Amino acid sequence: MFSGPIRRAAFSGLLCLFILQPEFAFAADNSGKAKSGFIPIPALYYTPETAVAAGGLFIYYFRNDDDPADAKPSQVKPIVILTEKKQLITSLLLSRRWNGGKDHISIFSRYRRYPDKIWGIGPRTTSAMEEDYASNIGYVEASWERATSFGWSLGPVAIQSAYQVTESASDGILSAAKLKGSEGARSGGAGVVFTRDTRDNLFAPMTGVFDSLRLVHFKPMNSRDRPYNEVQLEARRYVDLGGARAFVFRLFCQGQDGDVPFRELASLGGPDRMRGYYEGRYRDKVSVIGEAEYRFPIWGRFRGAGFGSAGNVASTITQIAATPAKYSAGGGIRFVVDEAERIGIRVDYGKTPESEGLYVQLNEAF
Repeated sequence: MFSGPIRRAAFSGLLCLFILQPEFAFAADNSGKAKSGFIPIPALYYTPETAVAAGGLFIYYFRNDDDPADAKPSQVKPIVILTEKKQLITSLLLSRRWNGGKDHISIFSRYRRYPDKIWGIGPRTTSAMEEDYASNIGYVEASWERATSFGWSLGPVAIQSAYQVTESASDGILSAAKLKGSEGARSGGAGVVFTRDTRDNLFAPMTGVFDSLRLVHFKPMNSRDRPYNEVQLEARRYVDLGGARAFVFRLFCQGQDGDVPFRELASLGGPDRMRGYYEGRYRDKVSVIGEAEYRFPIWGRFRGAGFGSAGNVASTITQIAATPAKYSAGGGIRFVVDEAERIGIRVDYGKTPESEGLYVQLNEAF
């Protein structure tokens, strides 16, 4: 059933569920939830993109003294990972909520030294078109949202993105400069984001909705390239079935126009969207993905999930149905590190008609 790399990595992934997870919680409110807590997590996992990876992260979460008991926490989450493929992955999330959750500032930064793969552009690329390359990638996103009287939050978002291709196949599409941004690209973006969030939990929701619309205009630092625009639309629904069981659904759409560098194109695959496909296996200016997941208790702190996904990429939204949709399905288990906050580690196996993947990640995919 599993390929050789998946079998060899499975032990590394499952080991994460049995590593002692130190947890430090501080003064609790009368709901039983801690006002703040610190959770260091050693990381040993596998994904198709990284092979075996090791490193660490921690989550520090906190609430203001005057926050209601059900307020979503602010959080600080740094990650440092080294992988078998000689990749370096670092990121830092700073999320600050105040004014009873009505104001939210989020800053996310990421740096990757990343050997990777590309198959070209469009929904018809084949496995035979696989090409190795490597790049250094930097990304910073900052947003500030304020709640409004009509149930939505809105505010500005700013993005700075840059990457440099450091290695490519001598006879490949990148070395021949056949794609926009074949050598690298830098761009800055500014726009607006709208969100509606009624989820009962930030890390593993059981009820509520999460809707998001983001509109961003990007200006390349290279004056030879035209600006491009991007629209992201996401809708999630969480249905509590009782007995710690839930059905969840997500629709994710991304559309772009203009001179979009190949690494910034809309895509599918990876640990969070259409598990089983390599991250970025299919790329183009439009992607549409629908995913459903059933979550259920197993025993003690162990939970289970089964999921299925369908999606596609295309050059325009009118072409999204011109080729057969891509499919993936799978399941996994979770180990809850912090029961009050529902912070946990998940191990998922995804299978597609052309590939498979084992993923060990923190918290739910959506």
